[in-house]
Amino acid sequence: MMGVMTTLRAHFDGKVLIPDDPVDLPKDRPLEIHVIPLGENCATGQGIPGTPAGVLAAQRKSPRLAAEDVDELERSIADGKLPVKNGGIFDGEQ
Repeated sequence: MMGVMTTLRAHFDGKVLIPDDPVDLPKDRPLEIHVIPLGENCATGQGIPGTPAGVLAAQRKSPRLAAEDVDELERSIADGKLPVKNGGIFDGEQ
């Protein structure tokens, strides 16, 4: 039987993992732990994908695009524009 997956943030003191927040798990229960090192800014949450601070940090990061790529995107957007119609689809019905 599979249990509910819980994300546990912790730091390593050189010997053991110490949870950053209280943990609600039964005592002496065996666990399987997958370690994913977080970024340098993990104390602020900026290095943690999916956290509010991590999402804002990703949004504020400038994309690295070549000028030619931007020009091509703008051309594609202009080419894909449809003409504006003032009439509705039911205007011709009686």
